[in-house]
Amino acid sequence: MFPQISYDSGIAPNISMDSSIASRVKPVTREDSIKNVFFFIHRQFTRRLRNIRTKEKSVAEFVCEYSSGGVSAQWFHQQSPVEEGTGKYEVTNSHRVSRLEIKDLCLGDSGEVECIINGRSTSARLTVESCPRINLPELVDIFRTKLKSQNVREGAPAHFWVELDVDGVEVEWRADDQVIELTSQGVVLATERYHRTVLYDVESLHKIEPIGKHSGATFSGISPDFRVIIKFIRKQCANYMYKYDSEMGVETLAQGVSHIMQEYTQSGSLCAHARGVRPFGMSLLVAGWSEGKGHLYQCDPSGIHFPWKACAIGKNHLSNRLFLEKRYDSTMMLDDAVHTAILTLQDNFDGAMTEHDIDIALATPSGFRQLSAAEVKDYLSILK
Repeated sequence: MFPQISYDSGIAPNISMDSSIASRVKPVTREDSIKNVFFFIHRQFTRRLRNIRTKEKSVAEFVCEYSSGGVSAQWFHQQSPVEEGTGKYEVTNSHRVSRLEIKDLCLGDSGEVECIINGRSTSARLTVESCPRINLPELVDIFRTKLKSQNVREGAPAHFWVELDVDGVEVEWRADDQVIELTSQGVVLATERYHRTVLYDVESLHKIEPIGKHSGATFSGISPDFRVIIKFIRKQCANYMYKYDSEMGVETLAQGVSHIMQEYTQSGSLCAHARGVRPFGMSLLVAGWSEGKGHLYQCDPSGIHFPWKACAIGKNHLSNRLFLEKRYDSTMMLDDAVHTAILTLQDNFDGAMTEHDIDIALATPSGFRQLSAAEVKDYLSILK
């Protein structure tokens, strides 16, 4: 039984208790009742909305976390209910977390954003600023490099790029007078192959392995340990598909990898498969596409996993991460991400890199696939 709260015309509520528990509960004073009701009202949200200031044509994401389970969140933008399915708004709800994405922002989108749960609300301010415009006479010297014509094989990608002398400008690409829509396309995994002798069959050496239809992993460390963990997690993905008739999400997959790696750190583990064994001698990068976007997770032998936007593991990982911090851009396209990954590997590579020295894989909405040697050669030829 819980105290029953009833409200009078005064400021503080009166609290009455059932006679069966009155003898076991300390009488509630007027000050205590005010504190209890204040806590009940304001702990509905464990994370409130925060104000966002951004530019035109960008995306604003509002996140609301709440303490009650089994409830639905209602979103309002400029005092109007958010309408999904229009392409402007996207609402995702997970375990006690609700997210609202407002896409293709314009100046008219500035205003209040409100989230209501169980009659309680939290709000924040969205401020959209205009992008700096460049006058037409200044466009004469804006391009540092110009587009170059290319001849490629049928089915092979064609890469076009330009360098600008100014920042903060809006770039629009066109093909046959049609605007090309640029969107985020996936995640890139790239790793260097180590072959001690030229007698190796380099085509049989792979450091990137697919896990599910939209996920895969690479490693740094002991190769046989990587084979064991890949076999285990593939079995987990198959069981998940059989049970739920859907593919395991990348975050759930990373949690499963970290769970089994942590069990192997316990010498007296209760799990039969982890009893009396050593910890895994390698770290993993797990990449994939789920929930409409790309994910990248690092899994360490200690059993810790955490997400990254861009990451490097293994030899020279500190210098590679510094390189990525300078080159990474959240708006870059998939081809730009491949170029950045290759440049990161080349930064500490001895000699001339060829298509047989690296493995590259892409996790996209269409699935997880490894690039062929011919495709890798095309990317390398552009960077020369």
